[in-house]
Amino acid sequence: GHRSPEVRRRAAGLFAGAIDPDRQKVIDAYQAVLALRGDAKRGAGVFSKHCATCHQLGGVGNVVGPDLASLGDKSPQALLIAILDPNRAVEARYVGYTASTRGGVVYTGVLASATGNSITLVGPDGKKKVILRSDLEELTSSGKSAMPEGLEKEVKPQDMADLIAHVRSVGPRPQRKSFAGNKPGLVRPARDGSLLLSASDGEVYG
Repeated sequence: GHRSPEVRRRAAGLFAGAIDPDRQKVIDAYQAVLALRGDAKRGAGVFSKHCATCHQLGGVGNVVGPDLASLGDKSPQALLIAILDPNRAVEARYVGYTASTRGGVVYTGVLASATGNSITLVGPDGKKKVILRSDLEELTSSGKSAMPEGLEKEVKPQDMADLIAHVRSVGPRPQRKSFAGNKPGLVRPARDGSLLLSASDGEVYG
């Protein structure tokens, strides 16, 4: 995505074949992962090595991309697609940006904030970079997720199963709500099948 045609040409040659652009083909090839038994404990290690730079889960990692705890209730299939094809569904706040300065320095990352005087990018290392607008020559959006494609090159099928198990194990769990004065009790039908929800004794049933 570099603005220089020459840099784009050289990059295309260097990275040709490194990442399969057909993400559905990659997802189909990884369907066997869904039949593997994942180990959440091993998956924690996979997360720390490959994901924690940009994601946070269970207090581990950096907040660049979404907090993965919110994905814990997703199906293994949905998580597999999100991991292998990050551009299939991406929120605007997690789109990647490239900032070029007048001094010739290029920064990439997620746009954390923008004011009349400066912009702030959060880079792949989780660190913030504030760039004054007076130093900014160009700011462009890739239109794609800041999360790169090609994780399958680093994470093998069993590791992927372990990673998915870890994400699902740390996800949100439904919690029973309680209120002062509320004493939930079991409601049983009367002989005629009717249900009586009485609060006359100071208790609320539900």
